[in-house]
Amino acid sequence: MTNPPIHRNVHRPAPRAPAVLAATAFVGVLLGVSFWIVREFVVQPNKAVLLPPEMARQAQAAMTPPVARELVTAAPNSVPPTFTGNVLDARTLQPIADFTVHIGISFSKPYPKYVDSGSQFHGGRYAITAPFASNSSEMVWYFRIDAPGHIPLVSRVQEKSSQQDFKLQPGNDISGVVVDTDGAPAAGITVLMAVPGLDVVVDPANMDKVTTAFKATTGPDGRFSFPPQPAEFALAAIGERGCSEADQTDPAAPIVMHLVAWGRIQGRLTITGRPSAHQRIVAECYWEYGPNKPMLGVSSETQTATDGTFHFDEVIPGTTCVFRYVTRTAQYQHAPLWTELQNTQTETVMATAGKLVTVNLGGIGRPVVGKVVLPPGAGAIGDYFITGRVSVPVASPPPATPDVRSYAVESVDGGTFRFEDVAPGTYQVSIHLASILRGQPLKSASLRFTVPPVPGGGYSNQPFVLPDMRVYPAAQ
Repeated sequence: MTNPPIHRNVHRPAPRAPAVLAATAFVGVLLGVSFWIVREFVVQPNKAVLLPPEMARQAQAAMTPPVARELVTAAPNSVPPTFTGNVLDARTLQPIADFTVHIGISFSKPYPKYVDSGSQFHGGRYAITAPFASNSSEMVWYFRIDAPGHIPLVSRVQEKSSQQDFKLQPGNDISGVVVDTDGAPAAGITVLMAVPGLDVVVDPANMDKVTTAFKATTGPDGRFSFPPQPAEFALAAIGERGCSEADQTDPAAPIVMHLVAWGRIQGRLTITGRPSAHQRIVAECYWEYGPNKPMLGVSSETQTATDGTFHFDEVIPGTTCVFRYVTRTAQYQHAPLWTELQNTQTETVMATAGKLVTVNLGGIGRPVVGKVVLPPGAGAIGDYFITGRVSVPVASPPPATPDVRSYAVESVDGGTFRFEDVAPGTYQVSIHLASILRGQPLKSASLRFTVPPVPGGGYSNQPFVLPDMRVYPAAQ
């Protein structure tokens, strides 16, 4: 398969509401736990976190739909499972000298998401311990075996430590060539492969941080190779001179990847009518092919300058989402419990190969404010962490290019919440209350509203006030 020199306009969804839990929190005054660590994870979701059981129960009740977190609760004396076995060539029944094992998990799904970058083994035998323990009835383990010259296999479902042998069928390695913008073979280009369950998201400026096992560098002839694959996969070629991508449904088809020049994006961030400095700005796009399909993503981050400007010099040509990160922390008695990192002021821009395009964030519209009203007996508003999102309602059927504009709650004062710089238009607002240890589970609240245009255009500091949003016990 030869991919066209011009980047395909493949489907790129809105950013996935990234969320990061705080790396550490001191909560000795709470549950008799002097110190606990929550592992950072991104909600695509391909990682899970380990918490003491009571803390996990409380945190599970606090999980909110916008960030779709997945937790693993751990029994006090539980230990991560260990998997052992032999890996043989199916034809010769001889041990395979070198192979890689990936650990995966699944929550009531028929296919796994792998949670590590792979462990290398030699001599035909493996012994690998899962990265965390779990007593979740919904979580099961899988692992995947990859070896050069052999078709990979995925284990049967694993619920505890076990022994399982694999016999891998010989197969033909995947090979291809990367061609430069002038038609010559492109040497020294990094090529990444994504397969179902092993997603790849990269920052072109930090390629040394990519930990996937499926990473190759083209030789002087522009060629690269990967182990055989039983089904479709996706490839990305990343280099200083440009980029390319290809999705393969036939592993035996020839692969020629044509580099195109990077696109560039510049813009300015304005909040409440003023340029905003030292804010985190992200530009990202994804190639997704559906459930249990390979996923590739390119995500770059920068900070705004003192005048609010930002720029990206290595952007995949095509539709790109640009947004600002907003960070808020849930606390209990001044101790941090978790931190939410969400995208806000999300816009889309069409990046063009070799050209500079401009997208500005904020600076139009007005604030949107509202108030949460608790049901009787729900306790104090301080027992809850309020999150929310304003987004464009999804049309039915959805358009080929959806409107991904969205905004996250930026500040909360008591039960009053605030969104900044919401552009004129019709939106759906959803508000969620996460229990902070003492609160009871509550339903989310949502409503549709329209932000009117600002006379003369631009920005107005006169807020649009939503009706009170009443929430009810989850049991009702």
